[in-house]
Amino acid sequence: MIDQMKLLAIQEQIAHSAITYRHTTRILDGKPGIVELQEKGIKMSSMGRGFEEDEEFFLSAAAAGALAAEMLKTTA
Repeated sequence: MIDQMKLLAIQEQIAHSAITYRHTTRILDGKPGIVELQEKGIKMSSMGRGFEEDEEFFLSAAAAGALAAEMLKTTA
């Protein structure tokens, strides 16, 4: 999961914005998705950067995928 100090900064930004009036926000751990991709030998890359160079991007994408899967389970 993301560094604790960064997470606190993000939570503070969310609390001081109007986003929660229109959206439900959730904090999810993207690490399980990253681990699964690494175990399957899938190389992650975006704009020439890998997981090590841009951890937050890939963790966010994996967390979004986990949320989408969770939402599909609850609506099916």
